Amino acid sequence: MTESQDKNAIMKITRSLQLTSLLLALLMVTAAKAQDGKEARMSEIRQAYAQAKKKIDNNGKKGKSAKDMRIVVNQLEDEDVPLYDMTTLDFYFDESSQDGILVKKPYFIVENWSNHGHIRYSETLVNPTDQQVMFCYMRGETDAGFVVESRYYYDNKGKCIEAKHNTSNSWTTAESELEGAKTLLKVFDMVNYNGYFTPIDDHASKKATTPKTERMQHIRSAYAKAKEQIAQNQKADMPNELRITIHDQGDDMAPRTTETNIH
Repeated sequence: MTESQDKNAIMKITRSLQLTSLLLALLMVTAAKAQDGKEARMSEIRQAYAQAKKKIDNNGKKGKSAKDMRIVVNQLEDEDVPLYDMTTLDFYFDESSQDGILVKKPYFIVENWSNHGHIRYSETLVNPTDQQVMFCYMRGETDAGFVVESRYYYDNKGKCIEAKHNTSNSWTTAESELEGAKTLLKVFDMVNYNGYFTPIDDHASKKATTPKTERMQHIRSAYAKAKEQIAQNQKADMPNELRITIHDQGDDMAPRTTETNIH
């Protein structure tokens, strides 16, 4: 190899090393920016969580009406071996007037579930501005004392940026908790739509109109049967029912409580 060829080879190697160094530097800068963005988001979530907890502590205090909704569901799973599913959902929300209509936007959701010694407690932190889920926490425990604890942190597009577990045998994933949180937000909207309980799917198929006399008979029969079922259900040790209690009203008005029982 001539001296000229040696110089060319050295120059190629030098350029390759320079290019590699440049790429590594760019990757390091990109990673540093991503880490900075993640830390900023984590800090934002922690601050929002602390603010939400403070608002919950002051909910219904200092002369202001409470703004929360509780849904309680009791369900008998097995009649032969009495196993009850007991779920309590607490929604904490902000209330504002938009074009003369009171709009409720939840910022924190708490779920308590128990069944035959198994318990599950979860928290969902929601951005009240855009209703994006920011953080999910879950703690579960079996009657044998096995404990599972998970925390999920999300960016403003719903992507999990951090997941923390106390065990590798996690009961949940970032995706399952996010979907569950979105379902709870739908439940909240469903209950509070124009102040009335409204089904999520309101596109029921249209059927032929039943003659009035026949329809009236059917309604009376269904009503009597429903009353009989309710009376029997209320005698049970743990009635099957769904209870919704809402505390809300503008701060310049008297507190209002709305209670709904669904059998």
